[in-house]
Amino acid sequence: MPLAERSLQLRSLGDYAAEARQRNGRFVLISGEAGIGKSSLLEELEQAVPDARWWWGACDGLFTPRPLGPVHDIEPLTGLLADLTGDAAPRERLFQGILAELAAEFTVLVVEDVHWADEATLDLLRFLTRRLRDVPALVVATYRDDGLAARDPLTLALGELSNQRAARRITLPPLTPAAVALLCEGTGHVAAEVHHLTGGNPFFVSEVLRGPAHGLPGTVRDAVLARLATVSDHGRHAARVAALVGLRIEPALFPVLGPPAAIDELIGCGLLDGDGPELRWRHEIARRAVEQAMPAHHQPPVHRAILQALLDAGSVDHVRLAHHAASCGEAFAVLTHAPLAAELAAAVPSHREALAHYRLALDFAVGAAPEVRAGLADAAAEQAALVDQWEESAAHCRTALEVWHALGDSLREGDTLCRLSRALWHLCDGRGSMGSSRSALALVEPYGDSPQFARSATNMAGAYLLDGQNLPALSLAEKAADLAARLGLPDVRSDALRIEAGALRAQGRPWEGPMRQALHVALDAGHPRQAGGAYTAWVDGLADQFRFAEAETVLAEGLAYCEQRDVPTYANGLVGERVRILEMTGHWDEAVALARRHLAKVTLSFPNRLHATVSLARILVRRGEDAADLALEASRAADGIGDPQWRLPAQLLLAEHAWLAGDDDTAAEHVRRASYAALRFGPTSQGLVATWQRRLGLPHPEVSLEPWASWLRGDTSAAVAAFESLGSPYAAAAVLLDSATETGLREALARFEALGARAAADRTRQRMREAGLRAVPLGGRATTRAHPLGLTRREQEILERLCGGATNDEIAQQLFISVRTVDHHVSAVLAKLGVANRREAVAAAHRHGLLTAETGET
Repeated sequence: MPLAERSLQLRSLGDYAAEARQRNGRFVLISGEAGIGKSSLLEELEQAVPDARWWWGACDGLFTPRPLGPVHDIEPLTGLLADLTGDAAPRERLFQGILAELAAEFTVLVVEDVHWADEATLDLLRFLTRRLRDVPALVVATYRDDGLAARDPLTLALGELSNQRAARRITLPPLTPAAVALLCEGTGHVAAEVHHLTGGNPFFVSEVLRGPAHGLPGTVRDAVLARLATVSDHGRHAARVAALVGLRIEPALFPVLGPPAAIDELIGCGLLDGDGPELRWRHEIARRAVEQAMPAHHQPPVHRAILQALLDAGSVDHVRLAHHAASCGEAFAVLTHAPLAAELAAAVPSHREALAHYRLALDFAVGAAPEVRAGLADAAAEQAALVDQWEESAAHCRTALEVWHALGDSLREGDTLCRLSRALWHLCDGRGSMGSSRSALALVEPYGDSPQFARSATNMAGAYLLDGQNLPALSLAEKAADLAARLGLPDVRSDALRIEAGALRAQGRPWEGPMRQALHVALDAGHPRQAGGAYTAWVDGLADQFRFAEAETVLAEGLAYCEQRDVPTYANGLVGERVRILEMTGHWDEAVALARRHLAKVTLSFPNRLHATVSLARILVRRGEDAADLALEASRAADGIGDPQWRLPAQLLLAEHAWLAGDDDTAAEHVRRASYAALRFGPTSQGLVATWQRRLGLPHPEVSLEPWASWLRGDTSAAVAAFESLGSPYAAAAVLLDSATETGLREALARFEALGARAAADRTRQRMREAGLRAVPLGGRATTRAHPLGLTRREQEILERLCGGATNDEIAQQLFISVRTVDHHVSAVLAKLGVANRREAVAAAHRHGLLTAETGET
């Protein structure tokens, strides 16, 4: 492990060495806990001061240390030691002899671990410290300061030594979280967890990073248990109890640990810190080592004693109470405290922790009343849904449903069915989701305008919307929103308004008013699930209408909200939307990188995978790369969900895949399937499908929405300008491709190449050859692969002229292409170089040696 956060201390030691070299000797005390890096610091100094004579000695942690043990370690002094002790010479002669040796030449004398020093070694340090004036020596003593008692001989000696003129002190603190994060890069370990576990102790950090991401390294465990072996039986018992208590031990629990002397032993050996009113483990990793070494059958009685002590002290720490209750099998206490801990965690919010507490309660609810079990299962299902754990959510819903049905509680059964319908939809069971929604509404409708009816009606409206039944969705959502407002149910009202907005959007009507209202209702009432849903739906609507700048603004706000309130279900959905926007706006490299990171998440529901999967597959298809598995995954998931909003992009992806491969018949079949979905999913989708129908020679409906209408009627200039203003470069290139004119095809080819859409560029060349055009440019695939940064031949030409100071207008004149084409090429060059502007591109070109000699001199 590299030396981290020790530059200040190393610089100080270097300064002291420089003073000693000038015959102004220094004595330096370096303190810090075990493993803090005292030896590593001195080894680094040895590399920085190679002209010194280095003498290393160390004190041994023996019950009876050898007198002057460090002197015996230093080979040049062993002869002197034998001569001066063989004839029973007084000790002062030995000390004088060592001082004379130090005075002979520039020397660094290191005495390590003086907390184990014998009295003679301490006397030697006192002797040398008082006599370092005019001596070219740096004497360094290291010691542990994590277990010194007030009357320890070293404590008294330190007081004397520190007052000497030549003395200096250096204390090594633990590593900060920033340093630990730097050391964790590329290891697979989570920096915050490593810092919490180790307390920033460099030895513990290095040992943890050498091992797997989970579990304690054997070296750490052995080091901790070796310390524990030095204390009495009472001390070991106290350590085991303290390990089960946790990182902090408040005074109310001191009696559980045992006699005060046992606690003093743990402080003395450096395991516990006794500063302040409570005790603390110095390192979480040490606590875990002791806990794991304790036999399992010894633990329940200790947990029971801790639980009782906490209850007697009036503790309201429900997390700790539930933990100790579970550890000793006290079911009643678990069912009392775990749900309260879950409610507190959800309010923070920390929904993963809330789910964990509900799981714990359910484990102990076997003998509880049925309604208690069902209530816990419903609560766990809700928390699981918020963290994108839909299989678990569905399982908890089924557990609750059995109970509510058996008890004949139709209202509670209806609520649980609504929750199950959402889980099934996320699990790609569209039919099951619709069936649960219908059953829920049928169960609660006879009870009139109840809160359960408002929820079930909203849920059914959402099911209608997802199925493309926009009119019944709108009617039922409006009714539910009105009822929820009258009943004071802001969460239900927010959901209903969001569904109302979605139904209006699908009909091509103004929709943002209800959507904005849905969000504000959720935010004002503090309902994160509804707010997350509103943010996601709003971004989806804006992106669907190619309003990318507005979508990015709402997305950034929504993502910050969902991450701050621990709602990964909707945070994941918004990341998928970001991938989609990056793909649609031509930022493909960024989209691919984000999509791959997103899809690598362990917990990610199918709907939250779909946007990223479709966009990633579409980019790869357009680049001529393999995307068959991704396309198949998207198609199967969309078919399972059954909703038009998912089947449409999946079918168009398959259509584009087939068309770029030259299979127009298969492409046409997928477009026909997409057209059925588009009929129920709004004007933008209908316009997109119609352009594919036109491209493949299929009948298509009239579309009034721009820029699709201009595209379909052959107004190429208007459609291209519109897509450029919207920020969708691939769509603009596709319009030019469909123009079937020589100018349009050549411009389309240039744009596709600038985007890196090699498959689309190849299909354009095919069109050009079919049209009988001459001088069809060859593909740049081979040269692109050969280029160190993936630039095409044209992009390299543009880069060289850019580095020569030419403007885009001048480059267009030199290469006989349009300024617009140059603009696209320049954007592609900047992206591939990973820079933001022309000045940075020039610097990168020189740095990577991308310029010819002539250009480089310009």
